[in-house]
Amino acid sequence: MASKATITDDDVILEGPSGSNDNPTHILVVIDGLKDVSIEFLEWVLKNFTFRGNCTITLLSVMPWLNIPLSAKTWAGIWSMEHDIFDLCRKYGVGLEIKTEMGHPLRLLVVEKISSLQPTLVVFDRYVNDY
Repeated sequence: MASKATITDDDVILEGPSGSNDNPTHILVVIDGLKDVSIEFLEWVLKNFTFRGNCTITLLSVMPWLNIPLSAKTWAGIWSMEHDIFDLCRKYGVGLEIKTEMGHPLRLLVVEKISSLQPTLVVFDRYVNDY
């Protein structure tokens, strides 16, 4: 029987202005859009931070430009988990936005989204380091 993967502190990279990690109001979670969405990863984020009253989490799925059949399959994977993700965020009392961005180079795409969204905390999934 295969063991279930668990999220550890080594799987996550945290970035944010000093002091903002304590009580973030807008968290940007950057994930690789070509990988399966991990509920466990999002739950790790929700468990390890305290939130002020009006906190929002933006789940940003980034990927290179894809042909139409492959991009439809990838988006279907994200949206099939949407109900579970919303339920999890509701359980912790935070709002959720889901965004999917395609482009190249991916690092520049992520930097542009961080700049435009201005989150108080950015959490990168470990797969984003591969860019």
